[in-house]
Order: sequence, then C-alpha cells, then structure tokens
Amino acid sequence: MKTLTKILIITSFAFSHNLFAANEKNIVSNYKIEFTKEKESKNSLHIRCEFDINIEQLNIDTCIEMKFGGKLKEYTINDSTFSTYPHIDYVYDDEQKTIKFYPANSKYSHVIMEYDFLSYSTLVIYRNVCEIWETSFSEFYYPFIFGEKSLFDVTVKAPAEYLVIGGYNFTEKEGQPDIKIYHYKTEYPVASHSCVFAILPDSTYTNAKYGLKNFEVETYLLKDVDVPDKRITELLYLTSASIDFFSKYFGKYDNKQLGIENKLTYIFHKNAVSNRNDLNFIIASQYKFAQKPHILPLAHEIGHRWFGEWTLLIENGESGAYFIKESLNEYLSFIFAKYYYGQDFFDNIIDSCRRQYNTIKNTNRDKSLYDMKFNNNFTVVYNKGPLIINETVKLMGEDKWLLFMKDFYLKYAGKPNLKYEDFIELLKTEDEVSAILLDDLVKKGSIDI
Repeated sequence: MKTLTKILIITSFAFSHNLFAANEKNIVSNYKIEFTKEKESKNSLHIRCEFDINIEQLNIDTCIEMKFGGKLKEYTINDSTFSTYPHIDYVYDDEQKTIKFYPANSKYSHVIMEYDFLSYSTLVIYRNVCEIWETSFSEFYYPFIFGEKSLFDVTVKAPAEYLVIGGYNFTEKEGQPDIKIYHYKTEYPVASHSCVFAILPDSTYTNAKYGLKNFEVETYLLKDVDVPDKRITELLYLTSASIDFFSKYFGKYDNKQLGIENKLTYIFHKNAVSNRNDLNFIIASQYKFAQKPHILPLAHEIGHRWFGEWTLLIENGESGAYFIKESLNEYLSFIFAKYYYGQDFFDNIIDSCRRQYNTIKNTNRDKSLYDMKFNNNFTVVYNKGPLIINETVKLMGEDKWLLFMKDFYLKYAGKPNLKYEDFIELLKTEDEVSAILLDDLVKKGSIDI
C-alpha cells in the first residue's frame, strides 16, 4: 500500500482569488469532491478532493493541521496523487490522522488530492449491509478543520445497483447506463466535517415515503428483518411529536445556514448498537427497532438535529465534550418522554439511570463528566450525565432549564471552538446557584444521587 507518495506540481492551473470571496475568514474553503464507487471493493471509494487554503490566515511559525486518514493507518489511503498551486509544503501523519500545510510566500494555494480510501468503520460497524460514510469514529476520508465552515460541491458516482443517500439533498443526474450520478452544492457555507452519505445495495432495502404536517419522512428498511406495521406507525407518531417538541423550544427543524433540510430519512442496519444522527438522515439498528418495547432512542437522535455534532461544534478531546454532545441531549429526550409517555415513564428512566450508574459507582470506571473527552464510557455519559442534569433541573425548574437550553443553542449553534466553560458561564448569567451545583457535579468523580 502507498500513502501520499506520488507528488505532482501543477503549473498551469487557472487560479482566481475570487474563489475565496464567500469564505475569506476561513483557512480552508470551497470544497469540490467527487466520490466514485465503480471498480472499488466493499467499504472503499476513489476520491478526488479539491479545496483552497488561505495562507494569509497563518502566522509565519504556524501550520494548517487538518484531520485526514482512518483507523487502518497505512492501509487507509492508497494510490494517491497530491498537488498544490502555488506550491506549499505538507506533511502527512497516518498515526495521528493529520495532514499539515506550512506557510509559503503566496497568499493562497489550491490543493488537489486523488486517492483510494478504505473505511474500517463502515466495514466493521455496518457489517457489509450498507456503507455509511461519516466523519466519526476517527474516519476522516477527506481533509477538514473541525468547526470551520465551507461551501461544498459534491458528486457521488455509484453503480446502478446502489442507492446513495446524502447528508444534504442530492439531485440524481443522468450518467452512463450502468452508473448513477448524485450531486449537491451547498447554498451557504456549512460545517466542514458535514460531508456524510450512505451507499445502500438496492436489492437489500425497501423504501417508503410519508408526509407528516408539511414534513417528509423516508425509510429504508432491510428486506430480511421483519418489522411489525404498528412499529412503523409508532415511528411516525414519535417523529412528529418529537420534532414538534424540539421545534417549540429551540426553533424550526430546517435551517439552510446549517445545511438542514425539511425532511428526515431513516436508514436501518444490522448492528445491534449503533444509532446515529448524520445530519439529514438517521441510522438505526433494525433488530432493536423491531423488537424493543419502545423506540425513545430515536427521539434522542432527532434531538441531535439541535444538540449534536453538526450544530454544537465542540471537538473530541475537549474537556466535557460528551456532556455537551450527548448528556444534554439525552436528558432533553427524557423531558420529551415525560410529555409523550407520561410522568411514570420519565421516573422509570431516571430510576434506570440510577441503577446503571450504581453498577460503576466508586469504581475505576466512575469518571467525571468533565473527563468525558471521548464517548468511551456510556454509563457516565448516558446515565450519570442525566442524573446530574436532573438534580440541577430540580433546583432550577424545568421551564427555566428549557429557556436556558434555548439561549445556549441560539448563541452557539454553528459557531466554532465551543468549550464546556462557555456552557457553564452562560448558565451562571441565568442562574448562578444552579450553575455552581451543575459544575461541581460535572467535575466530580463519584456522586451521591
């Protein structure tokens, strides 16, 4: 396998500073990416990626560090070519999954990369049923700076026997008889890590569309896993009710500036554990969807439209990252459950969180929420976190808490470099006593609740 070894310098590239007009303050902008799945094996793509670098944003002693690469390290990227015009130096680190660009005399540089990418995550997590290409699980299949925004012009080419579902609303274009071509171009600069999509074998899925009060819901269900009709009905009611709940408090579902459409697609797979919100589609376990007593976790995924990685741009590795990314949203889904299922349901969820937390209390797994820089301790993130928030809400009052969460969302949605301290300082301006309590509980190891 080869990793970024063929170097080409293009000397005749037509270059214009006007490329940067829409996004001058960002270091990296104006992505044009083509993903091709034609002769590639499962879980791999051929990728041609172009973007612009604004070198003027750098100090002479600094560099641009972009996330790039995957879990397979030296096996992730193969048969690559790499070009910059005007030329700037770069270093690729497959261990750290970064590519660094260094300052040059020019103000701007245009980067062109072409390579094959093998995704370990889609191989392992989705079990060859479907390929979900998402900038999570340390799979960075194109370079980006987390938290920055950019315009995107994206094309996906796939054999006719595949379906392609985009994080943004793809338009299918005419291609060759045996190739489908999908395209989208963003109207506004959007989060640079938000180029996500799913590739589904057409023969494996059935597709259905539903209209909910001027909102479109689409499902892709595996043909070989039975789902009762009443569960589909339940999903539609839950979807409508949870969107109404979150929209009432935090603003309408669609938001062009964030790249969020007025529709939602559910894609199901065979893994028993992974539910995720991937911008404009949600992926979920079809086994769990078919068999579990209730499907409240899908309301949690809907809540990520407002309180998730596409809107609250706090990076993995930051203190309290998963208190912000997950615990807050989990508790909001509990509040929704109280309105939807009733007080007893809510009380039972809190009691379940307490039981789960008590299994690790005072052990070496009992970490503080502040230490949850990665989502590697589910009991702390999804059980201890809601318990801590519930104590704060009992002191502060639910209505006041929801108003604060609205203020937090409106102030920080889509803004880069979010920190836990931003959250706690804003809470102090609204209710200092509650903020002190919450901050203390978030930073503690063992708690008595």
